[in-house]
Amino acid sequence: MNTDTLTQPSEDALPQTPAPKKPQKKAQKDPEKLETILATIDECGWSLAKFLQILFKTDRAKPDTEQPAMETPRAVKRKLKPTAEKPLQGKHQRMLAALFDGTSKPHFSEILELAYHSAVSTSFKTNDTSIPPGHNMFNINLHPNDIMYGNPGITSWSVRLVARLVSDEAELMADKKTGLHLRASTQTGGKNADFRVSWDKINTFSMKNMENLLTENAPIMAFIASSFVSADYAKVKPGVVAAVKRTYRPEDLVVTNALMSMMFGRSKLASLYPLCRGIWLFAVKAPITLFRVESRLALSTSYSTVSDALKTTSTGNQDMLKETREEGTHYSVVIDNIQTYFKQRDMRYRKESRMITGLAGTAVQMEDCDSDAFNLQTLVESQIKQERKVLTVETLFESIDLEHLQNVAAVQFLHALVTYVPALQKFQQPLADFSKTKLSKVPISETRRSKVFPFATNSADKMRVQGLSDGIQDFASVQLGVTPENLKNTVSVWSGDGKTFGMYHLMKKMKAIEPNDFDSFRWLVPLLELWHTKWTDLSRIIRLHWGTTDDPASLASIARLLNLHTPADLRKVDFYDGSYLLNIALDAHLLSCWEAHYDTKGLKQFFSRKITLPTFDSLWDISLKLAQRHASTEAYRFAKSPARHHAETHTSAEAPTSKPAIPPLPVPPKDKTADETLANSVSFIQNAIQWREVCKAIAEGDPGRVAEVLWVWIFTFAGSSNPLYTQFLLETYCNFKYEFSPALKDAVLKNWLVNLKGLPGHFLERDLMQEHHNFWLEDMAEHKGKEFDDDFYRNTLSMNVNHFLKLKDAMESTTLLQARTKRHGDVGHENELKAVMNKLQKDEVNYFRPGRNTGVEVTDAFRDGLHTLQNGKISDFLEKSSIFSNVTKMHAAYGGEGGTQLPMGPNETTLEESEFDELDLQRNGHVPHPSIVSIDGEMYLSDPGTFRRKSTYFDPFGLIYFVQ
Repeated sequence: MNTDTLTQPSEDALPQTPAPKKPQKKAQKDPEKLETILATIDECGWSLAKFLQILFKTDRAKPDTEQPAMETPRAVKRKLKPTAEKPLQGKHQRMLAALFDGTSKPHFSEILELAYHSAVSTSFKTNDTSIPPGHNMFNINLHPNDIMYGNPGITSWSVRLVARLVSDEAELMADKKTGLHLRASTQTGGKNADFRVSWDKINTFSMKNMENLLTENAPIMAFIASSFVSADYAKVKPGVVAAVKRTYRPEDLVVTNALMSMMFGRSKLASLYPLCRGIWLFAVKAPITLFRVESRLALSTSYSTVSDALKTTSTGNQDMLKETREEGTHYSVVIDNIQTYFKQRDMRYRKESRMITGLAGTAVQMEDCDSDAFNLQTLVESQIKQERKVLTVETLFESIDLEHLQNVAAVQFLHALVTYVPALQKFQQPLADFSKTKLSKVPISETRRSKVFPFATNSADKMRVQGLSDGIQDFASVQLGVTPENLKNTVSVWSGDGKTFGMYHLMKKMKAIEPNDFDSFRWLVPLLELWHTKWTDLSRIIRLHWGTTDDPASLASIARLLNLHTPADLRKVDFYDGSYLLNIALDAHLLSCWEAHYDTKGLKQFFSRKITLPTFDSLWDISLKLAQRHASTEAYRFAKSPARHHAETHTSAEAPTSKPAIPPLPVPPKDKTADETLANSVSFIQNAIQWREVCKAIAEGDPGRVAEVLWVWIFTFAGSSNPLYTQFLLETYCNFKYEFSPALKDAVLKNWLVNLKGLPGHFLERDLMQEHHNFWLEDMAEHKGKEFDDDFYRNTLSMNVNHFLKLKDAMESTTLLQARTKRHGDVGHENELKAVMNKLQKDEVNYFRPGRNTGVEVTDAFRDGLHTLQNGKISDFLEKSSIFSNVTKMHAAYGGEGGTQLPMGPNETTLEESEFDELDLQRNGHVPHPSIVSIDGEMYLSDPGTFRRKSTYFDPFGLIYFVQ
């Protein structure tokens, strides 16, 4: 091996020397980083303001304005123009995008908050003259760029930005898509026809809807206004529910009202709120000067605009009625005379005070009925048969459902007990459910809301045949569109009070000679309305049972106890006073009978001491017995002639329960053991129960139950000097019994009542509805002094009256106002009820006491009526009522061609003036007629409160106050 030669090692085999490490920078804190950045900015020769300007300056686009900072996002988007300058790239673009799109933290809003607080904490420079020092940080005359101090600069910039934003919101709110556009008048088929005012649109108005509209389309303005109204609103943290709203001047209502007014100030087209407000002012009879002021303040539209809007709604209603009738919808009509006395204050030549009279009517859409029910030919064929001529007293009597009437009486006996005794009140709902099933006849759907359409008024005189004919022609032809050409072989139901019903038939007799169906009014089916019929029976009962104060069972005796005066005219009793007296007396009698049954002087204490209360079934059985003993014809006959029934003295009257046949005509001789006071009490209880049953059946919407009592009233009216209503009910009976087809009968029954609220227990008579309409119209006429065929009444007022009545309540409801009540210190009528009960108990009125006679003997109206009917009343009625069908029959025999005549006696073409006295039931002064409602089985008398905040109900039976 050559030692001189050395082998060199490979490079990999040589030892590696480690590279030197870079020195690590010390971690900087945020203040140190900030100092570094600021130093860099300073080295560049920039100020912090210059740095921020360059940082946020975007060259991608420039707003077409000298002051881009003042443009809103919507305005900037609208004005952006592309430029030739190079857009942002790289890190600058990425970091700005991350800042504004929320990728980087903290969010930009927090940075703005810190910037604002830093500006606020900075002292104001003494040499800064750009804005006066003070608390006002906004100057409308200065641009933010001209303000040196940061705090007012930021404030001014923010205010102007927000101003532009809310201006954009207002522009959005004024858009027609928001639904605020409502035109008082538009051309038919024009581009704005969709915005024409209608009651459907007005009825959808509510303050809550307006508030939601603002929240959705103008949240900034709504927030600012709410913060202005409520001191704490802006302090509430986002996402936190605000505190409970104020009861008085609620913030949301105040803000909504103000902003809707401001919207109308912005755009006259955004008129939904001010127009609805203007119509409401019209409905409450606001003076024109109020319209002028509110219109100037953009709170409502002008009076002329409101008037135009109401004319538009009237025209729309008429067009709709004609179109729907032509398409097959059937309407029934209720009419009534309307009158008011206009006092002339400026007495000059040919200017004098006068009575303004006219005719008003309302069309009611018929529902739940078969279209075949209105076949004119079918009705005429039934009338020509004259099957009514077989009518007899026996037929009438057999039509009375005695078992049903006994159940009616038993229900009322039990209702009085479970309502009065606290321990038994648990049976109230079971009784309501039980009676609904037990008494039901022809119920109407309890939530069916009636569709009613008032007609334009006219100056027709319904008490003259020609006047009534002219009025009907106006309603039917002009407003409903019924003509001889489009009669379509259909009948139409027209109703009214007793006078109107009588004039319908008189007109049909006089017009029967006309050759065609239209001119002869064969298409018109008269229907007797129920309110005035019910009122007539109330007057009959008060008159029959008034008596003297010597008789403890008389109403005179009870009235004196209650400090009630004798009615000025017992034939026309005031409904409020009469119903109050009757119901207090009836409840006292019913409870007195229960006291007699249990031999106690205190029902409440009696049941409160019982360990085990009676069952519902046992109470029902007792109620049936009490109804037989104290509210039946047999009980009356027993009290009048106990020996004839071989009865013994009992603590309460024991009457036979069988013998449903017609009572024998011969009046039994006077019995020395008769108890006239008990007989008077039985007669009153029986009559009052039937009257109350009609009231309750109407309120609960079962006209079939009403009809059951009407057939009884044929007899009682005939025996109580009410000849016209006897004829009217006989005519109604013959219509249902012999002439109406089953379909027409069902249609009439199911549309005899209206429910304007669509609530259970709120049905009322159609003539009462018309009276409420007339009350409002008459009050307007008294102030205007115009005739009822004047354009103002026909096209502005009368066709909208039902909506006015609803709108007043709706406006209070939408502003969260509660109904005024009578609960301030008023405890109801329990004291009065107890006083009457004590008197009946003390005098043992409902106990049998042989030979008791105070000199007052109440006649049996049913028996007297039976005498009257058998002694020629029915035959006389049939002779007179067949005149129209006789002429119709002659027309049919001659094919309907040419005129025919039938001799008529003088009494067949006119109604006697003396007979009108029976029908002359007028409202007492400026008090609207009340209706009766049923709520959870309880009945309440309702004051319509035309000029009040809300309908107030009080229990006519002396127990409860209730407010709707």
